[in-house]
Amino acid sequence: MLEAVIFDMDGVISDSERFYVGIKNTVLAHFGITDVPYEYHMQFMGTTHADQWKVMSKDFHREDVSVEEYLELLYRIRQETFEKAGIQPVRGVVEFIRSLKQTGYPIAVASSGTRREIVSMLEKFGILELFDAVSSGWEVEHSKPAPDVFLNAADKLGIRPENCMVIEDAPNGAIGAKAAGMYCLGFRNADFPMSEMKEADHVFERYADISVEYCEHLMEH
Repeated sequence: MLEAVIFDMDGVISDSERFYVGIKNTVLAHFGITDVPYEYHMQFMGTTHADQWKVMSKDFHREDVSVEEYLELLYRIRQETFEKAGIQPVRGVVEFIRSLKQTGYPIAVASSGTRREIVSMLEKFGILELFDAVSSGWEVEHSKPAPDVFLNAADKLGIRPENCMVIEDAPNGAIGAKAAGMYCLGFRNADFPMSEMKEADHVFERYADISVEYCEHLMEH
């Protein structure tokens, strides 16, 4: 039974995933790391940037660069890129979020980003007040694909995990949602598909194709 909806942030609410690889390659190039294939980056989708660098620094033999140094540059380049691009919400997501609230469903964000990033983006889109909880990957022990960030969101909402629907666009996120015992509705953005989202229970490509009633039906069956 559907009692709450939990959203990922990047690529699900914020139309930012299309910049994901470009930003990371710009940062990596600063540290002398070039020609990184697209497929390499995809394994990290949905995980925290700190966890990503712990792996990448070993893979590219740059363990002399600290997590803090990497993150400082990453966040600066990311902010500059987003400001220049004028990041917008994913098409149709704000309307869907408002329909959930009007129906009375509690909603939360469960993202691998920092709480500051999440809140800032929701404020930018004018929808922060619609959310009942924010769960950041930085406030739990294990990031996606572990279930921690989703379980934390459910706990903040006061809803049992099995009654939560998660909307995710990354395989790691879908794996984490399923590990949390939640239903995962995978978003494969028709405007910028990054994954087939085979790990999800069901997949949609446009917010115009789903509704509150549609989500209720999925959870019932």
